[in-house]
Amino acid sequence: MGGLAIGSFFGGRRADLARWPLRTYGLVELGVGATALLTPWVFRLLQDIYGGLSQVVDPGQAPLVAGGVRAALAFAVLLVPTALMGATLPLAVRGVRLTRGDTRADAWAMGLLYATNTAGAIVGCLLSGFLLIGRLGLTETIAAAAAANGLAGLGALALSAFPLPLGEGQGEGCIRDRTFGKIRTSHPSPLPEGEGVARAALIAFTVSGAISLAYEVVWSRILAVLFDSSIYGFVLMLATVLGGIAVGGALGGLLVRWRPSARAAGLTFGWLELGIGLAAVVALSAFGSAYDALTAVRDQGPTVLARFVRTDLRLMAVLCAATVLPAALLMGATFPVAARLWAAGTRGLGRRLGGVYAGNVAGAIVGSLAGGFVLVPIVGAHHGLLLLAAGNVVLGAGLLSVVGLRWRAALAGVVALGVIGLAALSPPVHEIVFHEHFPDQQLLAYWQGLENTVSVGRDADGVQTLFTNSRGQTNDAPDLVRYHRVMGHLAALLAPSRTPHALVVGLGAGATPGALAQHSGSLVDVIELSESVIAAAPFFGVANMDVLARPNVHISIDDGRNFLLRNRQAYDVVTADVVHPYDAGATNLYSVEYFELVTRSLKPDGIMVQWVSPGTAFEHSLIVRTFLQAFPNATLWLGGDLLVGSPSPMRLSASELEARLADPGARASLAEVGFNHAEDVLAQFRGTSEQLHAYAAQGPILTDDHPILEYFQSQSISADPPDLSSFYAAR
Repeated sequence: MGGLAIGSFFGGRRADLARWPLRTYGLVELGVGATALLTPWVFRLLQDIYGGLSQVVDPGQAPLVAGGVRAALAFAVLLVPTALMGATLPLAVRGVRLTRGDTRADAWAMGLLYATNTAGAIVGCLLSGFLLIGRLGLTETIAAAAAANGLAGLGALALSAFPLPLGEGQGEGCIRDRTFGKIRTSHPSPLPEGEGVARAALIAFTVSGAISLAYEVVWSRILAVLFDSSIYGFVLMLATVLGGIAVGGALGGLLVRWRPSARAAGLTFGWLELGIGLAAVVALSAFGSAYDALTAVRDQGPTVLARFVRTDLRLMAVLCAATVLPAALLMGATFPVAARLWAAGTRGLGRRLGGVYAGNVAGAIVGSLAGGFVLVPIVGAHHGLLLLAAGNVVLGAGLLSVVGLRWRAALAGVVALGVIGLAALSPPVHEIVFHEHFPDQQLLAYWQGLENTVSVGRDADGVQTLFTNSRGQTNDAPDLVRYHRVMGHLAALLAPSRTPHALVVGLGAGATPGALAQHSGSLVDVIELSESVIAAAPFFGVANMDVLARPNVHISIDDGRNFLLRNRQAYDVVTADVVHPYDAGATNLYSVEYFELVTRSLKPDGIMVQWVSPGTAFEHSLIVRTFLQAFPNATLWLGGDLLVGSPSPMRLSASELEARLADPGARASLAEVGFNHAEDVLAQFRGTSEQLHAYAAQGPILTDDHPILEYFQSQSISADPPDLSSFYAAR
């Protein structure tokens, strides 16, 4: 967003000075493609730079400094391609302008180009999310997008060579020849018609940009509880918003073409802002009822309506359309209206259009930050959305007042704010959607943090479950608690030292680090991204044996991947809370690059204990194959769903195991999971590294560049379970 704002601001000024705006546009498109092609290589380079910089930072300050360093590095890499992207709209509009002073034609051109550009964004969003990334990988997807930039650039260069008839009404101080778009303005542009309305529109559109992006943040957090935890919920939400903006932009262009006067445009803008606020309130109500209604339609059987929600993916798409599309349509219509008021019909069209678009995008930066860091964590999604709706109402009433409808503006504002006030008295939307999505759960507590929404529910049997967004991550049912404790105890028993220093990536309910911490002399570092997960840990105090209160446990709020990039400590053990490989972002903790990072943080004889999903044959063998790339000496344990790897071949001694099992600190907890003798531990062994290599064979691996499981919709994955019979032969 920062790059888009900067590019639009300066690109608009360049558009008015360019002798051939379309030619400049074509060169800029080529520049977007060329610089984007470099980003995969630069991203990989940044990891090395980031890791190197972190080594000169005081470890105590590292987590605090790391966030700023990451933001600065990301901004530096993305600034050039995104700034070039931001420059394209004013250049394109300026390039197709045939006459000076035709407000109606300018407004229509701006609305149409904005709508078609956004429509292209929808295609890019869906095509990359559902097909290209999963099939080709990130680098190849970027290359395909860069090729499209190249075609657009070459097309614009070709069009700029065709002469068109000279337009009329160019205005004083303007020199134009018969080449398409060849204009030079020698005098500053006057203010457009209706100076007060124009200035109000510029301010309102900037503030509206902030509100719009904050809406997207809040919507995504609410929908995350109703959707599955994959990437596709976000893809569909984004595509829906873009679709609404595209159609709304075209309709807004028609509106200002039909009623081009400044007063009419100002009225339209005011009513649109009021409409956005009310549509957001309606969406809040829809979040709490649409899911149940759609699932009821699906459960009715093979009807025409049921076809639209037959699969979870279709249901997510319809849910997005029912909740966020109306407000997005109205948002899209505001751009051509604001652009008509501030830019249409002026000599400095490019500069003014670039300015109004830059203002909106700059507002979007503030809105995205405010939505993610202030509204959701502090006031919650429900009241945050209502505050945003109130902001739209105030903007709308203010615009209506500027064009002269003072008493009507006041009345409309009071009525709309009254509706918002009534909505504030309803139960928080998270409580409604949680009960809607998990009707068998009693909601005990929830936290809407920076990263996710964490909830604790209890079913009729008294089992408590920890939910992150829509995913039930873990619970305190005896069998599952035993499983997580076995992971922790195995890690301690197989570690190279009797007093292991362990790293656990992800707290979860805390049973794994809680078991590790029982062993005498152990030190356990836990890295947890979400403060909300930490806040939920006391609800599982029995399962995790009050892990947070133990003096040998140190917990840090950080991202596991970035912690490993900065890490200077050599660990005896690295393990992780169970993360499902289909979840959005899970590739960061399953790719070969991640496993290689772990090897750098292990002692030469240290071990990594990694859960591997037993879901499908493809999924299981893919993760095993990837793990073996970093840990060729890996072995298989438990039910074929636990990998133990080490940089060097592991050596086990029955006598050593017996000594560790006798540890008085861990003795009681070990007995609870059935670890009384060495034979009990060795009975969990399933396969040697040779067997694992034979099982995994040749095939694809998970990499940062090829997140195959995360983008599973583009894959033809058989649902057959893995065949692990060969691992149960006599050993």
